[in-house]
Order: sequence, then C-alpha cells, then structure tokens
Amino acid sequence: MKAGNGQHFEQAYNARAAVDGAMLIVGERVSDAPNDKEELAPSVAAISPVVTEEVQAVLVDNGFYSEAAMAQKPDGTPSGLTVYAAVEKHSHHKAVEDLLPRTEPAAPGPQASAKEKM
Repeated sequence: MKAGNGQHFEQAYNARAAVDGAMLIVGERVSDAPNDKEELAPSVAAISPVVTEEVQAVLVDNGFYSEAAMAQKPDGTPSGLTVYAAVEKHSHHKAVEDLLPRTEPAAPGPQASAKEKM
C-alpha cells in the first residue's frame, strides 16, 4: 500500500470495523485492499449473524462509495437494508452558515443515479 507521502509502498493491511449506535463492534475484517471502493459488500457481510436481522441501515464514508458498490448486495444481507454513503470529501472546517438548519431538498426522481440518491 502507498505509505507516508505516497512516494513509497509498504506491506500492510486495512482493518475495518462495523459498530452499532452504542459503538459496540458487531463486525470486523482485515484485507489487503489499498482502498475501500470494493470493500463495502465484504464489510457488511462481516457483520455478526447474531445482529444481522436487526441491521436496518449502514452508514459509510466516501471511501466506500462507488455506483458498483451501491448496487452489490452481499450474501445474507437483510432485504430491507439501506446503505447511506458520503459521495464526496468535504473540508472539516465549517462556517456558522454551514451549521444552520436548511430546508430539505426535493426527493430524487425514479430515474436518479445511485449518487443522486445518496
């Protein structure tokens, strides 16, 4: 994997954890994938079968987002599972205006892409 300033590579692994609302780890896995683009389905599949049926939604950062990842359903995934993913990176620096309430945008139409739906 790229390391440091991206100028060299190191033998490394990516560890991922799935947590519930109380921050209890309900799934974990390690892979040698250098990024998360193809790791959404395997990461969801790693959630313990003990809690799988209780899982209604999954929230992931933009590293997991791709149209292909949103379309893929891992084996054993509950049918009603909704995946929410950030579709782009944003700065952590916010202005006061960014924190004020905003009106809810109109829902996307039936022909909207997965990215527009996110």
